[in-house]
Amino acid sequence: MALHGDVYGVTTSVVLCADVIVASKNVRIGDPHVKLGLAAGDGGCLLWPAAFGMVKAKRHILTGDPIGAEEAYRLGGVTDLVDSPEEVLPLAEQIAGKIAKLPPIAVQFTKRAFNHAMYKQALDVFELSLALEQYGMISKDLIEAVDAFKEKRKPVYHNH
Repeated sequence: MALHGDVYGVTTSVVLCADVIVASKNVRIGDPHVKLGLAAGDGGCLLWPAAFGMVKAKRHILTGDPIGAEEAYRLGGVTDLVDSPEEVLPLAEQIAGKIAKLPPIAVQFTKRAFNHAMYKQALDVFELSLALEQYGMISKDLIEAVDAFKEKRKPVYHNH
């Protein structure tokens, strides 16, 4: 995956599923679910901890603050970091080319093993996190978050 611009929401989950993530230093990765009144159910509770560690994932998922590419690289959530957006695609293509030249069965079976490990974790996390996200879709918090966004004001939440 080649990143040269900011990544938010569901796109973040797609990116964090990639085998290789090349980013330029200006990129920020974020997940605004909680800011919008929703549980981070579509990957945030599974993919962020796998990429950045549990404590750092909680910090960014719970606040909605994006994580910069340099920190993401330092934590292991970005595999390769370049200085400028123009360098991203050539490096991503170079790495993909290197993988493509390797024995295909070994690459495919190794990917299957990695994917199986993630699938096993997903079974434990995904069902609950998606259910909680769906519950949030009918909550007063979501309505308030959307109204505040439309009205360009700070949201006011109440304990339920």
